Amino acid sequence: MAREFSESELEAMYREAEQARQATPTATAIQYDADSHRFTITLLAGGKVSFDVAQVPELAGATSGQLADVELSPSGGGIHWPQLDMDISVAGLVMDLVAGEG
Repeated sequence: MAREFSESELEAMYREAEQARQATPTATAIQYDADSHRFTITLLAGGKVSFDVAQVPELAGATSGQLADVELSPSGGGIHWPQLDMDISVAGLVMDLVAGEG
């Protein structure tokens, strides 16, 4: 038997889910600059994160065309390179980049 939720309970769950989404790095855009071999991710919470292709070992050996063919998941939580058949989580990538700065 399914439980029914009140409108206030549903609103509280929505607020909690939105806070969790805001706390997790989520992208709204990604761009590749072939000249500098860098990606720039625009984050939902504001700000941008840039990284060199060399910082992501899985991208080693990829051509500029393969790298430029990049897309975000509908949720903004993942990055997909169709030609490379590769996916990376935005949160995992951002955490790896931050941990690597130390």
